[in-house]
Amino acid sequence: MWGAWPPAVEDWADAVATVAAQLLLEVPRLTEELVAELLARFDDDLVRDRQETAALEASVTDNLHTMFRMLAHRVPSAGLTLPPSALAWPRRLAHDGVSPHALQPIYYVGHQLIWRRWVFPRLAAAGLPAAELARAVEHAESELFDYLDRAAQRVLAEYEDELAAPGPGGPRAREQAVLGLLAGQVPTDREVAELGYPVSSTHQAVVVWRDSRVPQGVSALHPTSVAERLCRRLGRRYLLLDRGPNETWGWVEVQGEGASAPGPVLGLGDVGDVHVAIGQAAHGVAGFRVTHEDAGRVQVAVARARRPAPTITHYTEIALVTLLTADQAAAADYVRRQLGGLAADGAETARLRQTLRVFLGSGGSHARTADELGIHRNTVRYRVQRAGQLLGRPVQHAGSELHNALLITEWLARPGA
Repeated sequence: MWGAWPPAVEDWADAVATVAAQLLLEVPRLTEELVAELLARFDDDLVRDRQETAALEASVTDNLHTMFRMLAHRVPSAGLTLPPSALAWPRRLAHDGVSPHALQPIYYVGHQLIWRRWVFPRLAAAGLPAAELARAVEHAESELFDYLDRAAQRVLAEYEDELAAPGPGGPRAREQAVLGLLAGQVPTDREVAELGYPVSSTHQAVVVWRDSRVPQGVSALHPTSVAERLCRRLGRRYLLLDRGPNETWGWVEVQGEGASAPGPVLGLGDVGDVHVAIGQAAHGVAGFRVTHEDAGRVQVAVARARRPAPTITHYTEIALVTLLTADQAAAADYVRRQLGGLAADGAETARLRQTLRVFLGSGGSHARTADELGIHRNTVRYRVQRAGQLLGRPVQHAGSELHNALLITEWLARPGA
């Protein structure tokens, strides 16, 4: 409990010290609140099991103790070192393959919560004159921010040290084991153990990336965060591999090779500004490589089509078009022969092609086409009629050749070129 509040203070420095001393007595409750808030915001990045939750709780508790003692005893933040538990936590995350990009925002969010929820309200209630309150606020906020900023930088450095450390079971060993599997090597028992993932089961691969040419906003999701969220929703056991700041590979154990696209469990609103490619599920050591190659083909198709993020694409959506466009010059010639004037560049012909493709895919249903595209049935009728005029033949009796040509135009950057 707070006791008598506001306490009697002589100046702004006394107010800061008194508030910190009161908060120091409440660290167990504050830890519980702060951990709950962090888990609500960053659960996919922070915790995979109870041991990681305990490590986070220990880190939060010791950091709160250190910060409040710093203010209560008027010790400059520059003279403090991090408590051991604050460094044990990132070591564990690094060992488990959690991305370092998930760590830094946690410290800044923690600072905002500590300051806005606990420290500032009590300073404001201390009864200081305006000028004294301003000095107290400036000092306390500056010291807290400086401590947490240096803590975040130190934690990232610790993470990188752990990542670079040799030895069995570490990130480097896992990376080498994964690259060996993708190269067709048969893994040793030791490599399987280092992966910590059942390579003999059925897998579904994901590749998550963002276009490095597009500036990333403050709220942008990192590919690793999206990949981990997707894998958790698809299955219980998974493996992630960071491939630089803009790309992450993942594998998740699934039930059977008939596993399908994760549409019901992940929407475009969940992936921020990134692209998601999903391979067809495949079994065993060979399947580990095959499903990743599928996801890689999706990535190539999405990049070649210059589709803007966010996208979520399953291999089954591009399997046929991958074959049809293996020879791009021949594919472009095929499009011109099949579509005639409908192959021309321009927004209008692009809309006509899209409408006609959906119309043919729906079995010639104006109603289903209108529902899928969100337009009126009369608009569908007009576009189909106009497309037929540009084709020079009625579309009702079109065969698979026309549908394939329209499919190609969806995945080539310049369909008529």
